[in-house]
Amino acid sequence: MKRILTLISLSFLFSFVYAQDYIDEPKLFEGITKQVLASNYDQSKFDKVFETAHLNRKNIKVAIKTLPPSSKTLSKQEIFKKNKPDVYRFIRLFKNEETGKQLIENVATAFPISEDGFFCVNYHMIKLFEAGSGDSTKTNRTEKYFLADYDGNILSIDSVCSYNEEADVAIIF
Repeated sequence: MKRILTLISLSFLFSFVYAQDYIDEPKLFEGITKQVLASNYDQSKFDKVFETAHLNRKNIKVAIKTLPPSSKTLSKQEIFKKNKPDVYRFIRLFKNEETGKQLIENVATAFPISEDGFFCVNYHMIKLFEAGSGDSTKTNRTEKYFLADYDGNILSIDSVCSYNEEADVAIIF
């Protein structure tokens, strides 16, 4: 019985490891940090979302262009390879009050939901900059937010398109 459990455990471990690509998280985040904090990097593109973030867009219907579902059965390796590009980091850029230095922090995850640039995030994440407050003076502009994929590509957030507080979901572009 002990041998059987060992074999089952080893086969599970092997299939899990075999299905995964290795992602060096610290190295990846270090690269994103260097890129965003470099003196020649234009951080002003992260400000675009503040132009409309205060607008109340609760339960606004958004027309998005989605891909048709596939009926193909995928292996574990194919599933990972296919979904890896569909996970983005939702990152906060802020100034440390004690040191005065700019820092970045991975605070959440975002998922693309269309071919044309719409992403799904948790509502409580966009609430961090007072999205939907109805008052542009309440928008928190001291912190900036952006998206980054697992290849280190950085995307600005242009607008909050819709949200639902009860479901804790928001659509950003």
